[in-house]
Amino acid sequence: MNSRGVVRGGLAVTVIVVLAFSVIHATRTTVPPRTTTPTTSPVSCPTSTVEVASSANLAAALANATAGEVIDLRPGTYRGNFVVTRSGTASSPIQICGSRSAVLDGGTTQSGYTLHISHASYVSVSGLTIRGGQKGVVVDRSQDVTLNALDVGEVGDEGIHLRNDSSFDLVEHCVVHDTGLVHPYFGEGFYIGTAHRNWLHDAPDESTHDELRDDASFATTAEGVDIKEGTSYGLIDGGHFDGALESDVVSVINIKGNHWTVRDATVLHGPTYAIATHVITSGSGSFNVVSNNVLSVAGTGPDIWFAQPESTHNVVTCDNRKVDGAPAGTSIPCRAASAN
Repeated sequence: MNSRGVVRGGLAVTVIVVLAFSVIHATRTTVPPRTTTPTTSPVSCPTSTVEVASSANLAAALANATAGEVIDLRPGTYRGNFVVTRSGTASSPIQICGSRSAVLDGGTTQSGYTLHISHASYVSVSGLTIRGGQKGVVVDRSQDVTLNALDVGEVGDEGIHLRNDSSFDLVEHCVVHDTGLVHPYFGEGFYIGTAHRNWLHDAPDESTHDELRDDASFATTAEGVDIKEGTSYGLIDGGHFDGALESDVVSVINIKGNHWTVRDATVLHGPTYAIATHVITSGSGSFNVVSNNVLSVAGTGPDIWFAQPESTHNVVTCDNRKVDGAPAGTSIPCRAASAN
């Protein structure tokens, strides 16, 4: 079991669905609608072991980081594309931390990743502002990575992307905005996995057990959250996702993976739907649970839509609702929220 209490390893499909449904409703809370622009709170950084104040210092610190190191970014602008390839351990992670006034600036939105975490594990990044680059933060083939209270925006394509079998990663209290400045269709806020057409040698991107907790997106040109086929056993818990500026997409949260749970979130201004599932490859878009969310759509609705409901075994509970408190519109019958 990892630090967030997620069990590693597979269980029988039917068991997982029943357990997921029970756990969700055992901890039911009421989600108030929120229409103000989300912001992140400042973080308290641990005592530093390495302090940096320039782009060159930061690049060197990342290249030489060892388990247990705390890299403290002093306020200022750090220009460049920064790469993390070093790993910590479960008991001694590598921690990269700074205030909101510590800004990683990737420059041109035409190319480059402002922060790239690649083939690393037990790394946390907290508190920073991320600007510029074609992509804001990309996590590749990395496990047990935590992104905490980041402000990511003004990027060419997507804001935060976990991909290439990145698993057991946590994205919490992050705000993504002003994406898709170059390619609006690729302007997702949070992006998990890889589209089938981009799978290497047709092998799925099996990013699994990733979690988004109390995150927010607004002013994204594509989905606030796009969950790709091949991903599984993930969680969106809480958060605020506003699709008012989305174009050429159908929903604010798009689920193409399996065994995902979306609960206790506010999802506003769905272009057609607020939350939708899709079947892209055989068996994808299945066994997902959508529960206790506050929703609104700018389009024709319903608020929640499921593809191929007769074969995908997705579940929607009757406690999903509109901003005014009315029951959410769903494309399949809802189930009563269990008290067990």
